[in-house]
Amino acid sequence: MNLVAFLAVLISILALGNTFWRDRVMDTRVKRIEDEQKKEKEAAALRLSKASGPYLVPTKKLFSHVYEQEGSQFYILSGTNVLSPHQKEIVEATAEKMLIILPLDNNGKDARRIRLSGEIADIQLKQEPEMDGANGLIFIKYPYSPQQHGKVQKVIISFESMDGHDLIHTYQTRHGFFEFSRIDPK
Repeated sequence: MNLVAFLAVLISILALGNTFWRDRVMDTRVKRIEDEQKKEKEAAALRLSKASGPYLVPTKKLFSHVYEQEGSQFYILSGTNVLSPHQKEIVEATAEKMLIILPLDNNGKDARRIRLSGEIADIQLKQEPEMDGANGLIFIKYPYSPQQHGKVQKVIISFESMDGHDLIHTYQTRHGFFEFSRIDPK
């Protein structure tokens, strides 16, 4: 093999090695950019989830009773089973399956098609009907279980935001206590 052929082969090998090295560097850059874009997309989805939905907290309103409407019937809910800023815990001697009322304020946006699930059986989200004397309260209602008293329980709220996004928020409460806080998204 003459010197010119040897140099041509050597240059070809070096060019091929350089091409492989540049491809690898480019693949690493593309992967890093894709990862950054994925993280930004997840962060944007989290911001959207936080900003587009309700943000429920125990009410700060003072009230003497809560109104509920079932069909055409109206009920006044008051007494030891209604939690409030003044009654922060249900008495442990409360009867099994007594309905507990936990009034909430929505410090976020409205939502539609709201569904509740989680660790509390038969939990419901309700809103007071528009009528004289009503405070416009929203509240969760669930059957009391003495065995669960004080136990931290998750409540999952699935909903459609007013701008059309299907979102899920997770809250936690302590069974029989005036506590309700969002844990995901924070």
